[in-house]
Amino acid sequence: MHFSHNVFEYCGVADFVIAVRTQITEDHNTLGTRDERLFRRALMPTPRPGVLALEDGSVFRGRAFGAEATITGEAVFNTSMTGYQEILTDPSYFGQIVTMTAVQIGNYGINPEDEESAGGPKVAGFVVRELSPVASNWRSRQDLDAYLRQYGSPASRRSTRAPLPRSSASQAR
Repeated sequence: MHFSHNVFEYCGVADFVIAVRTQITEDHNTLGTRDERLFRRALMPTPRPGVLALEDGSVFRGRAFGAEATITGEAVFNTSMTGYQEILTDPSYFGQIVTMTAVQIGNYGINPEDEESAGGPKVAGFVVRELSPVASNWRSRQDLDAYLRQYGSPASRRSTRAPLPRSSASQAR
């Protein structure tokens, strides 16, 4: 006989309380496993569609965060695993859409003291593979989504694992 029921655990994260569903079954392989999708859904706002359309006609769909805006710019890559706030505020990225190659971005939040230059993001847009649902650094003053909304900068998290193409200039080498 298979038996299952739902148990809700409550944990405080930042200034709000979220419910995490834990499914308990008699099957020893799934005993006490957590449904991570529900946990992430509780932390993340309702997703908005985001689209990155390249000049060559390639279209990459994802989930938007940050400000609601339509922008144009040169798509560039950054392979750093940390320092996303410094990248966002670096004047050398002005007007560019920066795509981060690291798996998860946003996990340590935003601290105004860590800006590369004052006045918020200089990038036109920001693309990540996965946005962290929690900013877990003690120095964090706000999460990445709120920071980008504050300064009117749009961003997208990719819902596809397909790699973005290299430009024709880099392929010609």
